[in-house]
Amino acid sequence: MNLKNKIKNFAISFALLGISAPPVLWSSSLEAGSGTSLMQTAPVQAPGTYEMKLQTDIIFNDGGGVNISPHFVTGIVEDLFDVDAYFGTGKTGFQLGAMGKYNFLPDLPDQMGLSFLGGLSFLKDSKDGTSYNYGLISLGLLTSKKMDTDFGAVSPYAALQVETLFRTEASAFLMNLQVGSHWQITETAPWSFYTEFGISLRQSLYMLALGASYPF
Repeated sequence: MNLKNKIKNFAISFALLGISAPPVLWSSSLEAGSGTSLMQTAPVQAPGTYEMKLQTDIIFNDGGGVNISPHFVTGIVEDLFDVDAYFGTGKTGFQLGAMGKYNFLPDLPDQMGLSFLGGLSFLKDSKDGTSYNYGLISLGLLTSKKMDTDFGAVSPYAALQVETLFRTEASAFLMNLQVGSHWQITETAPWSFYTEFGISLRQSLYMLALGASYPF
């Protein structure tokens, strides 16, 4: 099967997942934030190198609010796989999780980068005075392209994520689109920055996210 057909089949699988997803079994209003903002591009972190990120998510729906989460990224397999581990608090009382990223297509001069995402998180939140524990399973497809500019490098990215948010007696299917950019002033600057918009496609969050990154 050639590359075009592989990507086509993957897109069809995403569409079928959205059509066949189970209905939400609790209130149409989210009882917890659906994880954190993404703030990743398709290329993976090299083994032995690391990235620390601080992400601030300004949430507009579900009553509004702010989540703050530190992230730690490390490479696992050269040019193929890395992991982003995080914890956070704010509108969502507490969340702890990790997101793995597999780079399927590298970011080259004549092609965009393409990666698959998979994550698992634990969330703790309260509603109407009752505390709830949640699990969150995430699957996604991420594409990005690095471009050099007069002021440095910019890497626009977009990601589609499908998620299942569940607790013991109920579960909910979520889908969201994240569109953003990684801003690097110069190749040697210690800090870089992220801006991102989260768009709810199904039972997810609308948000503006801002982040700062320090590689080492």
